[in-house]
Amino acid sequence: FRVAIAAVAAGAVYKIIGDGSEQLEEAGSGVAFTAVTGLATKGLYQYSRNPLYASLVFFGCPGLAVLIDSVWPLFISTTLLYTYLNAWVIPAEEELLKGAFGSTYETYCQDTPRWF
Repeated sequence: FRVAIAAVAAGAVYKIIGDGSEQLEEAGSGVAFTAVTGLATKGLYQYSRNPLYASLVFFGCPGLAVLIDSVWPLFISTTLLYTYLNAWVIPAEEELLKGAFGSTYETYCQDTPRWF
């Protein structure tokens, strides 16, 4: 049963990262440290500004906790990953995007939540 739940979580993460990466590429929004030439606002990005990060925090870490039958990864890795992303990574990305897209990005931020 644990393996099935972990597999579902892994599948969700895989699907979200795959779809999200494809939407980033289509928008020209930069994948794997490439230049940002467009802003992804469709697909998963119309519901969350960070669906790839959200999938790791809310599906990946809990799936790992279920797989190894321990609640500690859920508390430690989820808390640390969420804090790291929310305090350092996402704000840096938001500044970059605000500089690149100005009011278009600010409007997107007002209309779309950072996580959910």
